[in-house]
Amino acid sequence: MFRKPIVAGTLALALISFGSGALANARVTVGHFAPFAPTLQGTSVSIRVNGQTALQNVQFGQFTEYLTLGGAGSYTVEVLPTGTNTVAISATLDLADNTDYTVLAVGDGSNQALSLLPLVDDNSAPPAGQVKVRVVHAAPFANTLAATEVSVRDNNNAIVGGLGRVPFKGASGYLTLPAATYDLKVATPDGNTTLIDPKPAALPAGGILTLVATGGANGYATGITAIAAGAAPSNPLPTFAIGPVKVRVAHFAPFAATLDGTAVRVQVNGAEVLSNFKFREFTSELDLTQGSYQIEVFPQASATAAISGTVELDGNKSYTLAAVGNGSLQPLALQQFEDRNGAAPAGQYA
Repeated sequence: MFRKPIVAGTLALALISFGSGALANARVTVGHFAPFAPTLQGTSVSIRVNGQTALQNVQFGQFTEYLTLGGAGSYTVEVLPTGTNTVAISATLDLADNTDYTVLAVGDGSNQALSLLPLVDDNSAPPAGQVKVRVVHAAPFANTLAATEVSVRDNNNAIVGGLGRVPFKGASGYLTLPAATYDLKVATPDGNTTLIDPKPAALPAGGILTLVATGGANGYATGITAIAAGAAPSNPLPTFAIGPVKVRVAHFAPFAATLDGTAVRVQVNGAEVLSNFKFREFTSELDLTQGSYQIEVFPQASATAAISGTVELDGNKSYTLAAVGNGSLQPLALQQFEDRNGAAPAGQYA
């Protein structure tokens, strides 16, 4: 589900008038991550600040750019379902000059109460070649805090940044990481069950990101939204469907003059899974899980990969990965096909 940030110039103008100070130095990003109704239209809300309507028709998954306020002070923020006078969330925020904030509406009203989650932002630049990342848990998928606890892990299932037991409304500090492509996931605290599996994302140097875990109630799938100060990845982050994967590997690359000469070794994420695999051979279905996999194909006696590529596999699907080409007329390459293993309609052939 693609949700764009709200372009909020009118909200900024409305908020500026609320401050009593001479300088407008407090800034706020507002996000709606409260899945309290089963349809996006049903999640639509208006936001009042100090009794004045500041924003209308804000739906789940939307957020604003930074809004400049009128100065330090106390601000009463109220969230009302669109078309009603019923206040669903009310809170008083004490804001300081020269400070940036992120304020999120969270909860679903059933598993977890509707509330505002205010966070103090740190938009100081990271060191050269680094990126700053903050993680926020706003996914109300269970009715006790203990049951909402999650861990954040890398592609080796190691805990990242000490985030081993993050409950609903939990927020990390900013983690300073080298700018790179990261393959992270959200899992149960023991790491045995993956709950959200974002596809690998490039986090560029100089970026300052807040990654918000969202959804998990009223039919909304869990996911990750990135609120960025500076450069950002695709938003919300694309995720893998979670579940088992069936993969068949086929060798259709006649790159040598003899059958024995076509023998290859196949490595997956650096581990050898096939050896002496020859032209026209194919495997039975292999069991994997969803995710991104580095595939390398080596001539049997060579340490140099003839084919190297990354495949992305969604859960609950079947795939064929085929080595193709002969290296002269057509380049050697890896082709990925999604298999359709269901029965064909009566009288037809699939």
